[in-house]
Parts: sequence; structure tokens; C-alpha cells
Amino acid sequence: MGGTATRRVSAPVEYRKLEAAEHPALIRFFRDAGFPVALMERDEGWGAWSHGTLVGCIALCHEARTWILRGPEVRDPFRRRGVGAELLKAAEPEFQRHTCYCVAYPYLLRMYRKSGFRPCPPAEQPRFLASRVQRLRETGWDLVVLRRVPQPPPESPA
Repeated sequence: MGGTATRRVSAPVEYRKLEAAEHPALIRFFRDAGFPVALMERDEGWGAWSHGTLVGCIALCHEARTWILRGPEVRDPFRRRGVGAELLKAAEPEFQRHTCYCVAYPYLLRMYRKSGFRPCPPAEQPRFLASRVQRLRETGWDLVVLRRVPQPPPESPA
């Protein structure tokens, strides 16, 4: 047989908001993944757990009076299994409360679009975020800035 087989993981995954006592694990997870921005204790996080191990997470951070989504970060072999999309779904109620920005790889745009994020024009990006993304691009990162604006609730039938 030619080529290599993709290893499928069938382990169950649980998605939930992290409790305050779990924040050190969230911070460590992002740091170990090489995430270029540090997380803070006050940041909110959602995790994907398999057999008691954190395999993916996202964080909603309040920085410079702006809500920033960080992640999702997902460990191999859980990538490309929908873990990131499920984490975004888990955080959906918070996204509905705030305008949120996110810095993403272009190849993940479809996943973010499903959660309501859209490319943000440069002139509408928070200045600190646009500067950070510019610095990261100068070091070789291929990134786009996305924004999600809360949607008004659907009108109820009369």
C-alpha cells in the first residue's frame, strides 16, 4: 500500500466552560501551544476534554476595552475533527453579548464564518490589534483580523 494512513481518534470529547480553578491549565495550554499572546487569570475559557485531559481550548479576553477571542488551539490527534468548531459553539452565548475580534489563519475562515465572524476592514480594527497583527505578519505569520457583531434576536411572530 502506498501513502500514509490518517490516524482516527474515536475518544469522546466533552465541551464546557472552564471554572476559575482551571484557569492555570488554560494559560499553560496556550503557552505550550506557542500562542504568541499571554492569557490572564481574568480571561474566560472553554475547553475540550478527552478522558480527563484538556485537548483543546479557546479564551475570550478583555483587552484595551475590546473583546478578543483567542484560539481555538487543539492538540494532535484531535485536529480536523471539529473540536475547534464545537468550542466556538460552546462560547456562543458570550459572543452574543459582545462585539468580538479574533486573529485567525486564513484557512480557518470557513469555521469562523459558521460562528458569525467576518473579515474586519483595516480601518475598523482596534489600533492595538492591527499593530500586533502587523508585527506578527512581519515575522512570517499569515493572519487575518475577524469581527463578530452580536445579532439582534429574531422578531417573534405577532
